Amino acid sequence: MRHIQSYVDNAKAKEVGGDSRVKTLLKDIQELAGSLSDQFECFGLVYVSQQPRAGEILLGIAKLGIAKQVGLTKKKRKENLEDNLRSLLKIKRYVILLDDIWDVEIWDDLKLVLPECDSKVGSRIIIMSRNLIQLAKRTYNGRISSCRIHDLLHRLCVDLAKESNFFHTEHNAFGDPGNVARLRRITFYSDNVMDEFFRSNPKLEKLRVLFCFTENPSIFSPMVHFDFKLLQTLVVVMPQNSEAVVTFPSKFGNMTYLCYLRLEGYICGKLPNSIVKLTRLETIDIDQNSMIQLPSGVWEAKQLRHFCYIDNGQASNSCFSTSSFYPNMYSLPPNNLQTLMWISDKFFELRLLHRSINLRKLGIVGVSDSTIKILSTFSLVPKALEVLKLMFFSDPSEQINFSSYPNIVKLHLHVFGSMSLNSEAFPPNLGKLTLVNFMVDRYVLAVLKTLPKLRKLKMVFCKYNEEKMDLSGEVNGYSFLQLEVLHIHYPDGLCK
Repeated sequence: MRHIQSYVDNAKAKEVGGDSRVKTLLKDIQELAGSLSDQFECFGLVYVSQQPRAGEILLGIAKLGIAKQVGLTKKKRKENLEDNLRSLLKIKRYVILLDDIWDVEIWDDLKLVLPECDSKVGSRIIIMSRNLIQLAKRTYNGRISSCRIHDLLHRLCVDLAKESNFFHTEHNAFGDPGNVARLRRITFYSDNVMDEFFRSNPKLEKLRVLFCFTENPSIFSPMVHFDFKLLQTLVVVMPQNSEAVVTFPSKFGNMTYLCYLRLEGYICGKLPNSIVKLTRLETIDIDQNSMIQLPSGVWEAKQLRHFCYIDNGQASNSCFSTSSFYPNMYSLPPNNLQTLMWISDKFFELRLLHRSINLRKLGIVGVSDSTIKILSTFSLVPKALEVLKLMFFSDPSEQINFSSYPNIVKLHLHVFGSMSLNSEAFPPNLGKLTLVNFMVDRYVLAVLKTLPKLRKLKMVFCKYNEEKMDLSGEVNGYSFLQLEVLHIHYPDGLCK
């Protein structure tokens, strides 16, 4: 058995060589199985399509010789194949290789037919997969954006997580006090259940992750009575349609291991000064609809990586502004920010971005003509920047020019009106462009067609002065050379 497993591992390791090499290795496995005939009474290898049927797989097992080896006649194969195959395999020592089951439901159907592997008999069912970790999405410059795991591996992870109490929801949170005290991850979406749980379980010393979908503005008050020192992730989601005035207790800063904080919904309140003590806090993600005030010390946090926050006129106390809060802001040490969204242009000094040498995502609200001029004239944006989002409250009179920023691959322009554009307005390697509330005419469209590497164009609430959008080629031959995806959401004035 160890010999077969080593060949299987080798097949997975050499997957990069292509299907032909994998099939060669599988052939070697078959030859190896023949040499081990004195140890196994039967062996079968079945190739499974990506749209399999359980009956076809069982018939494939029979056709590969197992049926004859276990004494399954042709008549029994046709009549009641499942029961006959199961009863015979129970008493035989076999190895079955399945290459490659993609669907969890198919495996569930097969388990009803194939007998469970008895450790005393030594039978094995081996499921091979060419790609347990699969590519799900690429970025617009070809790099890997996200991956997914095989469905069977996902099912295995979920089952093992349940067995090991890896996560809980409010439906299975109650039980033995000893087990509840060891909870690490839990999600609540009912205020009554959450309140009852916290009242009956005051000691949750091992809790790491807490997700709360709630309408209760007093959600943070009970937290002062619990020992959440090991809590690493806190996500609170409240309704968007009603204002919730929230009080954050000063003991909020006692969660010394907190590294991710997300507040979503129409939340009003002020984070306590004690949050500055959270030296492991790397992400602060506050919804755009929230009205949260931050202590000025947050901007000094060296460990902060991702900061998403609509300041609503409070950014004057940030280290990116020339204010009395930071009289020596030019001498402040570099920070580790990788994401900075959405800071107000009113209090923003682009000259101070030199402190954020690792910045990859930047969003500015209320962009002024002076900011456009600086961005278009000087390369003040960090070289690592890949995503730039700009929101204008009025029609800009300055012409944007981002041709000097080769690393920017995503650009978001939110303009309540029109903007003059030309081919020099865009970064040379731009892969994704989002236009919001934009006035689109034939001249703007002609410029967009010339972008050499544009793969995705998204237009949201855009206004069109013509009923028809012409995507055909121009006289010069340009017509979206690499465009793959075109999203048009809520068009105004466009018929086709």
